Amino acid sequence: MRFINCIVFVSLPLLFGCAATYKGPLLTYSPKAIEVLNKTQDLIFSAALSALAEQGYTITLSDRQSGIISTGSKRLTLTEKDCDCGSTMGLPYIKDNRTTTNLSINITVTNNSFLVKSNIEGEYLPNDPVYGKKFTCISTGTIEDNIISLINSKLQSK
Repeated sequence: MRFINCIVFVSLPLLFGCAATYKGPLLTYSPKAIEVLNKTQDLIFSAALSALAEQGYTITLSDRQSGIISTGSKRLTLTEKDCDCGSTMGLPYIKDNRTTTNLSINITVTNNSFLVKSNIEGEYLPNDPVYGKKFTCISTGTIEDNIISLINSKLQSK
């Protein structure tokens, strides 16, 4: 009986140790990309709406007067070049194909510039009540740069 108790006592930390090894993202900030252009606020706003819609984002808020555009979450497959979601046992969650990411975009347009900010929510083993884990990921800036490029290409065609 003592032998069984010993095995249980030793194996419990090993079994549950993986869940306790989560380390948050190493990045401590989320880049906010600002682009300054020689275009009007109205033109930039329209280009931003068009670029986001063409990429399949659902616009949840669009206030032309205040210059604010927000999208709903969009499930995307992101890589470690795009974001940092933290790690477990030294392995990045974003590299595990069982990790899903949902991305939403916020754009603020003022005068002749606009600011792009991404919000990334990650989930390891979605819908698994025992081993699943939700976390916030931090963008490396590639997502914002891509959105800026899309908006700029829209503006160049106008």
